[in-house]
Amino acid sequence: YSTLWTATGFPSPTYSSTGSLPPGLALDAATGLRSGTPTTAGVFKFKVVASNTSGKASTSATQTVTIKLALESNEVGITGTATVGQTLTAETDPWGPGTVKLSYKWERSSNGATWSTISKATKATYKLTGSDKKHRVRVVVTGTETGYTTASVASESDTLS
Repeated sequence: YSTLWTATGFPSPTYSSTGSLPPGLALDAATGLRSGTPTTAGVFKFKVVASNTSGKASTSATQTVTIKLALESNEVGITGTATVGQTLTAETDPWGPGTVKLSYKWERSSNGATWSTISKATKATYKLTGSDKKHRVRVVVTGTETGYTTASVASESDTLS
């Protein structure tokens, strides 16, 4: 993550900030580069001030940024027998941090490249139907938690005979 603040003048300006710069980000006083990796989710409001050493000129800008951190997702697998009438189950280790809400979307494909959502198949289990015969079936698990980016992981797929 980086943002470059610029100002011109003589002597060359230096940069400082007031307010809540997001944790994990720093402002380089010589260049005006705000960079780093955010470590805390939230909304942060801060002001960047550029001033020259003679003390005769300064300018400032206020910015509000919303930081969302990445969820820790896991691989998704399917257990069960890939035969019409049988039930498949999506399995994954816990996602984090905290209590991540997982949702499920089962999909089918005739070629393994283009996938179609299976209507009403939104639980961790899916009972295979005649429409799945000679198709590949997979599950896409999506995790959500306030303050974090949404993450989705698709399982490998099996072809039904």
